[in-house]
Amino acid sequence: MTDAQKKPFQVGSATFGDGRLTIIAGPCVIESRDHAMMMARECSTRAQAAGLDFVFKSSFDKANRSSLKSFRGLGMDEGLTVLADIKKEFGVPVLTDVHDVTQVAAVATVADILQIPAFLSRQTDLVLEAARSGRPMLEHQGQEIVADACTFTADPNVPPRALNPFVVRGMPESAGCRPPSQQAATCVTS
Repeated sequence: MTDAQKKPFQVGSATFGDGRLTIIAGPCVIESRDHAMMMARECSTRAQAAGLDFVFKSSFDKANRSSLKSFRGLGMDEGLTVLADIKKEFGVPVLTDVHDVTQVAAVATVADILQIPAFLSRQTDLVLEAARSGRPMLEHQGQEIVADACTFTADPNVPPRALNPFVVRGMPESAGCRPPSQQAATCVTS
């Protein structure tokens, strides 16, 4: 992708692809409304003080836990309510995971960015449904994905890029793709 093809885009109050750092931060999982609100306030305040754009990220369900006994989150309904409250109170965009095609429509009504976890990055139906939502999408790629597989989300002529030009791949360097510091800048287009 040439520099001329890279175009910055806005997601709420955050800008991506313009050469500046945009912070995506928050707790791994929404543990409680109070905790998520405190984290959003602290992260937002610190990013603003540093002159950086900020997106709050937290999952309503961490379905990829290493133990069945691990806390997974508040669930979709309560988690989306918390994320909506964060957007309203702090005026920041929010990002959360989707794990199943049945979640995409509901999550897209609240989340400004949909994230596909690495362990689901090869689930074609989920990736395509998230792309169809019209929301920007952050797709993490698992380390088992080889460099040739990068074309699935990078080629602008095939889904999901043809459905949604705001798809950003997160490819591990071990897969033979660009290092993480260069991923967003090389994969963000509009």
